[in-house]
Amino acid sequence: MPAQKRKKKEWYQIVTPKIFKEKVLGETHLLDPTKSIGRCLSVSLADLIGDIKRQNIYVKFRITDFTGTKLYTIPVGYEISPTVIKRMVRRRTRKIDDSFIVETLDKKKFRIKPFILTKGRVNNSVASTLRLTSREKLADAVKNLDSKKLFEAIIGHKLQSTLYKELSKIYPLKYFEIRKLELIG
Repeated sequence: MPAQKRKKKEWYQIVTPKIFKEKVLGETHLLDPTKSIGRCLSVSLADLIGDIKRQNIYVKFRITDFTGTKLYTIPVGYEISPTVIKRMVRRRTRKIDDSFIVETLDKKKFRIKPFILTKGRVNNSVASTLRLTSREKLADAVKNLDSKKLFEAIIGHKLQSTLYKELSKIYPLKYFEIRKLELIG
């Protein structure tokens, strides 16, 4: 019986989209690149943009396409490390969390989890007003953006800073962050 020929594995580079200047995330050793489509990987934002202050923020990418020896990705998630949030919360403050689904201009659905931290203790009525106002403002902002612009706005911290200014008019805030953003489906 003759020996069967084995296929050789090849190295493929995993590349980010144009938002991150098509930076190489890493390499993988594969027989067939079609089997890698749909796989996800998480990378620190500090590694992507070179800002060490963003080392506790992670961006999740999904491999969607390949040409030659390059695997192309799209961003599908954004998350702040839970330990950072635990360090932010102090005594005599109020942590307000929320979770809801929004639809972008290009009909993609995202689950957004904002995180609000007040400078002092607040009543439940003030907390619910902050939560509902943030939900309305985020939904209005997101429905006018496509998914690429949404990631640019969140990673560039533009969306959070505008909402921080608007919500601080209701009650003084310490932080307003998008704790988690994930693509649904």
